[in-house]
Order: sequence, then structure tokens, then C-alpha cells
Amino acid sequence: MRRDHPLALRGTRASVQDLLAWPLALKRVVAAEKNFITLIGEFAASREIQAEELVTVSIDHPLFLGTKVRALVKSGRPLVAAPHEMLDWILQRMAMFGRA
Repeated sequence: MRRDHPLALRGTRASVQDLLAWPLALKRVVAAEKNFITLIGEFAASREIQAEELVTVSIDHPLFLGTKVRALVKSGRPLVAAPHEMLDWILQRMAMFGRA
């Protein structure tokens, strides 16, 4: 949502009930219109968030609070060059996937 959206200005998590009060839209409409929200991951809007066009608000629901990203590799085997390079690229350029 935009930085000046009422849910963003509250500074708290939003419940699913809170979200029902606002129209849903795709990413470009959300950036242009104050009252719209979208349900996309932070990853999908990372450029707009870094440019401070949009902000995120946590949704207080187990489905949204428990999401995780995992990279699966075969145990006991070193990564060959291509997947190793891809993993390095992700960790360097996509802060939301950085090591904790």
C-alpha cells in the first residue's frame, strides 16, 4: 500500500477483517491510488518499497505470518558453479532472502 494509506499510518499489523474494508488491486494501481491495497509478497514489490513508493504491513493471520523460503540442495554434495552463483546472486541482491 502507499505510505499514506490509513492502514500504513496505524503502524500495527492488519487483521484479515481490516483488509476487507479496502479495495484490492494490482501493483501499479496501488502506487497511484491512495485507498487501494494489494496482497503480493514483499519480494514482488521490492523495487517499489526501496523507492519508498509502497510500504508493507504485516497481516495478523497464521497463513501470512508463517511463510518461509527454502533452497533445496542434495545433502552432502557441494553446489556446482551455476547454482552456487545463483545462490550468491540471490543473497547479495535480494535482502529479504539474506542470511539471518
